Amino acid sequence: MENTYRNFFLLLILFVWSMAEASLAQEVSPKTEAHENGIDQDPDEAAVKNLVERFLAAMGNGDLEAIEPMFLPKATIGGARFREGKWNTFTTTIEDYLASKNENHSPYTEPVSNYTIHISEGQLAFVKADAILYREGKAQSQNMDYFTLLKDGDSWKFLSAAYTAKPILVK
Repeated sequence: MENTYRNFFLLLILFVWSMAEASLAQEVSPKTEAHENGIDQDPDEAAVKNLVERFLAAMGNGDLEAIEPMFLPKATIGGARFREGKWNTFTTTIEDYLASKNENHSPYTEPVSNYTIHISEGQLAFVKADAILYREGKAQSQNMDYFTLLKDGDSWKFLSAAYTAKPILVK
């Protein structure tokens, strides 16, 4: 008799758990699908994504004057590039990064294929952007960009920007 009660109790727990999972899936799925289709996108999420895309376009075009106002003072930028069999990293402030850039910029594009955006309290955003960097129409590197943004008044600004870049090997 004790085993019967225990088995019944275990089945009841499994049933309640499965119902909770099904309920959660129903609540999340429509939002996720609408989100992926751009329907009912959160205004903060849209603004953050727009800023990231403007930043990547400005970087690709070498438009340094457009970049600086996108960042908070003393924000950081850094990256890790895989070259000649090893990872090379750098970190600096955005001011020093922009001051180090020269006029011999080679234009590129970096279209993002997938975004993951987390926003906390409408004030802090964390963005992961998966992209391929192209120069002269040729894929150069697989880039994973990570951005941390803070709301500054009514607008979003970068607190940090970092990436990894791994060359795409052409056979």
